[in-house]
Amino acid sequence: TLAESKETLDTQQKTLEEKRTELEQGTTQYEQGLAQYNQGLAQLQEGERQYAEGVKELAAQKASGQAKLDESLAQIQDGEQELSENEALFEEEKAETEQKLSDAYEELLDAKTQIADIQAPSWYTQTRATDTVLSGFEQDADRVDAVAAVFPVFFFLVAALVCLTTMTRMVEEQRTQIGVLKALGYTNGAIIAKYLIFAAVTTLIGCIVGLSIGFVVFPRVIWKAYSMMYTTPPIHTPFNWPLALLASAVFFAATMIASFAACYKELREVPAGLIRPKPPKNGKRVFLERVTFLWRHLSFTQKLTMRNILRDKKRFFMTLIGVAGCTALMLTGFGLKDSISGIVASQFDDLYHYDLNIALNHDYAPDEPTERQQQLFDLLKHSSDVSQTLTASQEQVTATSKNGETMNAYLFVPEDSSMAEDFITFRNRQTNESLSFPSSGALITEKMAKNLNLSVGDTISFQMSDGQTVSVPIEGITENYVYHYIYLSKEQYHELFSKDPSFRVVFVQTQEDADVNALTTELLTNQEILSVTQTDTMVETFTDMFDRLNLIIVVLIFSASLLAFVVLYNLTNINITERLREIATIKVLGFFDKEVDIYVFRENMILSLLGMILGCGLGVLLHQFVVTVAEVDMVMFHRTIAFPSYIYAILLTLVFTLIVQVAMHPRLTHISMVESLKSVE
Repeated sequence: TLAESKETLDTQQKTLEEKRTELEQGTTQYEQGLAQYNQGLAQLQEGERQYAEGVKELAAQKASGQAKLDESLAQIQDGEQELSENEALFEEEKAETEQKLSDAYEELLDAKTQIADIQAPSWYTQTRATDTVLSGFEQDADRVDAVAAVFPVFFFLVAALVCLTTMTRMVEEQRTQIGVLKALGYTNGAIIAKYLIFAAVTTLIGCIVGLSIGFVVFPRVIWKAYSMMYTTPPIHTPFNWPLALLASAVFFAATMIASFAACYKELREVPAGLIRPKPPKNGKRVFLERVTFLWRHLSFTQKLTMRNILRDKKRFFMTLIGVAGCTALMLTGFGLKDSISGIVASQFDDLYHYDLNIALNHDYAPDEPTERQQQLFDLLKHSSDVSQTLTASQEQVTATSKNGETMNAYLFVPEDSSMAEDFITFRNRQTNESLSFPSSGALITEKMAKNLNLSVGDTISFQMSDGQTVSVPIEGITENYVYHYIYLSKEQYHELFSKDPSFRVVFVQTQEDADVNALTTELLTNQEILSVTQTDTMVETFTDMFDRLNLIIVVLIFSASLLAFVVLYNLTNINITERLREIATIKVLGFFDKEVDIYVFRENMILSLLGMILGCGLGVLLHQFVVTVAEVDMVMFHRTIAFPSYIYAILLTLVFTLIVQVAMHPRLTHISMVESLKSVE
């Protein structure tokens, strides 16, 4: 029992120990739980604080979201309203666009039909020699070359005359000095060398200046004048040594020969004769004295003037040729201006009588016009600005002569031949005779007939753009200045080609008070019209084009005027130098200065007038030649010189004559009267 009690006590002790251990563990757990409780309580408080803040933030976000929601609802309402309006506009534009697409589709179908009707194209190969532009440029260069081969000859002759007169005057003025040098023992070669060196130096300086101007200024002027018809690169003017040496050699030869001839004539005399003043030429009976009914009506001074003029044959012909050459050159210059400027008035006032030229997009069939063509002709018919119209066919062809020469031209076929003469005047230029539009055969323009060497009764052949070639007899040659035309009737065209011509051109005559610009603007609204050309615009174009050629004319007239002044000055100076003692004698005899001027200058005036008359005749011939070789292929210049041009050329020469006389007047007044009393013996 004790053992059991001890065992029980041990068990209870063990249980108590376990309980104590459990109590200690519980205490520890309690303390841990309390700590966790306190931590949880703190977390709960923090959570309650965050909850409160979250509630506040949620309330703020709810308020902000509600404002944004209200704003978005308002935008949605505005968008719904705009969408409704755009849907209405879309439906409206959709209908319009569908109509345009339908029209465009119809036009596309029409275009496809037209494309399907287009025939296969033909290819033509041209070389540089057959290209119209290049060949035309080459021909223009040949014409300038032809003119350059003529004018330099005239200028050279006049320049040679100037050299001769200048050196003659110089030798005459130094006649006494030559006599002194010869008396002192100088040889003829040494004396001549002095004047030859002077002539050589002046010729060298003149050649340098002249070549510098000739190789730079004149080519640029001519190039600018012809560049109106071609797109040309900048001109380069290199120094042409062969040409420069040839020109210089010719002028050196002329001056050397003139100087040698003038010196050789004087050196043939003995020194004593050279030291003396040159005796005047012996007076002789002139041919006018044999015309008694005229001679006896002349006064004494007039008879003396006639004797003096015809006494010195060299001065007579030098003055006559010099003045005639200069007058001819000036008249040619003015004549060229007349020939060029008169083209526009003759072509577009005298020959053409329409104001508008309308080009159509498609062929016009009078019996079956298209809707747009019908609208066009209804507009022309009912317009108060339109007088009448003419429909025609105008195709480019290549005309061929019987000798194989070719030229580009236009084949003109009117729809109504009876109306053609109302729009274009057909006449012979030489006789001014009117020509009727041919029902058979063809009318051709004058320049083409001349270039192809054709006349009435000959046959002209021409090739169409499709290569077909036909021949037709020439019934008449009509005046025309711009481009080249072959005129055929509609019936003749059908007989030649077995088809009707393609009418694509409409010529319009307007009323005198018509507003052509407004009519043109109205016509261009019709899509059938390809272009509308006003005659006034063509006139302005050709006027501007021809005005550029005036540069060449101004250069020509200016050069001729300078030559006229130099020739007259030299000849007058020589005349006075040779007659110093004679003039001094008549001053001793009581002639006043004015009477001396009349006595000397009357001869110059008469010779100048004779030179002007001769120069007018030479100018007409020179003008005809220059006009023939200088005109371009597409244009024919006038062949006549206007009467005012003769007046201008004569007046210019007369003005230079008077200027020379005014310049020489002081020399006459300063001639000493003692000269007539001096004696070298």
